[in-house]
Amino acid sequence: MRMLVTVEFADAGVKTGTHRVLVVGGCSDMAAPGDIGMSLEEAKTLLSALQWEFVAAQAAEITECARNCEQCGARLNIKDWSRRSVHTLFGRVLVQAPRLVSCCCTGEPPRALSPLKGWLARSSQELRYQAARLGSMHSYRQAATTLHELLGVDLSFGFLGVRTAVLQAGSRLDQEPTRPHGNIPANPVIAAGVLS
Repeated sequence: MRMLVTVEFADAGVKTGTHRVLVVGGCSDMAAPGDIGMSLEEAKTLLSALQWEFVAAQAAEITECARNCEQCGARLNIKDWSRRSVHTLFGRVLVQAPRLVSCCCTGEPPRALSPLKGWLARSSQELRYQAARLGSMHSYRQAATTLHELLGVDLSFGFLGVRTAVLQAGSRLDQEPTRPHGNIPANPVIAAGVLS
């Protein structure tokens, strides 16, 4: 049995519409006894493919919104494209990041603008949160191994990435105000992952 997975986006700029993601399953007609559902590898492949599509649609939507000049509404031209790599909870994603040419309506000379600059980071917030949560309960190497085995996090996000996520979460907790009844941080969602 094979399963064809497609996604449909609405209001996602140039990515609006239906996109074929991948085919899951083998070509054998008979399953072995107890061979029920998707395997872990098939699930990780599916999640990774969906993540690629989702991030590409997010980037396309942000780019489409930034293509109109805020002053006069003129359509901005694309100067060039670059590929940016982002670590996510379901694997590493390559994003096509455009640079736009600013409008001359303000009287200033044109310059290159990157609409994805503030949005793109080296790793997603969800990955950093899960890395900090696991890294607070296990050794950094064990946390990285768990992320790799169960979620398909790219191998280049290793124990140093987990360590960085834990330290960043700790520094955020140090800056948060405390409640009047003790030293428990005001944000229990973040605190649960770092202090447990």
